[in-house]
Order: sequence, then C-alpha cells, then structure tokens
Amino acid sequence: MERVERRVRRGGARENVEISGFREISNLNGQKFRELGTSIADRLPAESLTSLLPDNWAKSNPQHVLVHRIDESRRAANRKRAKRESRRRLATPPAGTTTPPAPPDSPQTAPS
Repeated sequence: MERVERRVRRGGARENVEISGFREISNLNGQKFRELGTSIADRLPAESLTSLLPDNWAKSNPQHVLVHRIDESRRAANRKRAKRESRRRLATPPAGTTTPPAPPDSPQTAPS
C-alpha cells in the first residue's frame, strides 16, 4: 500500500492527512499511464493542447496571472545570471596579463 502523509494546517491546528497513491487508486503502472495519456492527447486537436502552454494560457487568462510571482522569478533569474557572470569574471584573468606557470610537480620519492 503506497501512501503519502502530509502535514496540513487547518484553522491554526496541524493535522496529518493521508493521500492515497496514484497506483493504488488507478491500478495503472507508469507505462500504462503514459500510454493512456498519449492516446488521449492524440485524440485531441493540436489547438487545444497549445492553448494550455503557459504563455498562451497566461494571455487568455490574465486575471489569474500573479504579477508579483512573475517579478519574483525574474529577480531570481537576474540574481543567478549576475552570480554566474561574477564567477566567470573571477575565473578568467584580465586581458593583457599572463598567468604564471604552474610550479613543477615535486618528485615522488619512496619512504626509506
């Protein structure tokens, strides 16, 4: 029996809620579920699926788009980009400078 337990806060009190697993409810394994989803998707017109893509959905349902969440994700992406750029700048030497040659490896001698 596959079960997932989650702690849920309701009315200020925490409760354990059991959520049955997908396999337990449907009696389908991963491959059968994939086949079922593919067969349903093949029967739908392509327009119905493309309308569900995130950008298309947001254009057709602007009342449900959370602008503050979009701004948060853009700020996070910009922070990541800036962090990567600074790491790259630190990793590459400035133009016109040469990197000193690496010291030669010390000879390995056997202990006597």
